[in-house]
Amino acid sequence: MKFWIVTPSYNQLEWLKCCVASVADQAAGSHAVEDCSLPVDQELPTTRQQDNLTANHAIRVHHHIQDACSTDGTVEFLKEYIARQPATGSYQLTCASEADGGMYDALNRGWKLAPDDVDVIAHLNCDEQYLPNALSTVAGCMKRHPQEDVVLADMVVVDDQGEYICHRRSLKPYRVFSKYCCAGMTATTFHRASVTKEKKVFFDTSWKNFGDKVWYNDLHRAGCTFAVCHALVSVFTDTGENINWTDAGLLEKKRYEDEFLHGRSIGTTLTARLLGLRRGIAELFLAPPENYSLYLNGDPAGRVIKTISHPTGFWHKRW
Repeated sequence: MKFWIVTPSYNQLEWLKCCVASVADQAAGSHAVEDCSLPVDQELPTTRQQDNLTANHAIRVHHHIQDACSTDGTVEFLKEYIARQPATGSYQLTCASEADGGMYDALNRGWKLAPDDVDVIAHLNCDEQYLPNALSTVAGCMKRHPQEDVVLADMVVVDDQGEYICHRRSLKPYRVFSKYCCAGMTATTFHRASVTKEKKVFFDTSWKNFGDKVWYNDLHRAGCTFAVCHALVSVFTDTGENINWTDAGLLEKKRYEDEFLHGRSIGTTLTARLLGLRRGIAELFLAPPENYSLYLNGDPAGRVIKTISHPTGFWHKRW
């Protein structure tokens, strides 16, 4: 199974180094699972359990960085990295550096470059990472749900020092709920190539802040079907900032309410609480994570294992 991962980039070199490393190590000794014993609603198996899964063929990973003419050394780093990457059919890094219309435009450009042999497409921001064996786990879920267009998985939320805040479960999205709140996060969302190549679902570049939310609505509108894999596959960094609460973000919030909610935000709080209740119920049946492994900002030399002393599925956002 071949993955096409796109990262939009602009002057975030120290974060990007760790992001790149986390994608590159997915293919090292990886194994896509033809018939994995992990049920879709169970926790990510331990490393030993993953090593014991039956492997029929290795996954292939293509990571494309769509850069917006960064001036912090990003382009130089990527060119050097690409020049010294080993010749292998399981992993490849490419990049393009050109002016664009923002993050969503960059993602569209990167997704449109995916060749015909790609099976799964995803989006990973510079300050996000994949956990070990994440893509192998997603490949197993995709194979167990061949009729589903999109797979949503779980993530660990950390602060900008890599310290644990919480873990976040994805939920199966329903069309009416998606108008108010996203049941998943883009760092843990993986879609079949047919979603972009045949159903033509891309990001609406007229949005700068609410594009993720609009995109999930567009997935529903295109008739996409969803599966949920309760496995921790990504690291999301909560930096304490939220562009949705800037003046530009508030203007887009009003636009979103006008276009999708008939000019009213009533129902958003209730939906968020219902989703929180669904996540709380899920936690009762899922084993809490004990640790996670990530690259620390600016130091992609090797993963650092962090122990979770007080696991929680509830995210008290810093913004």
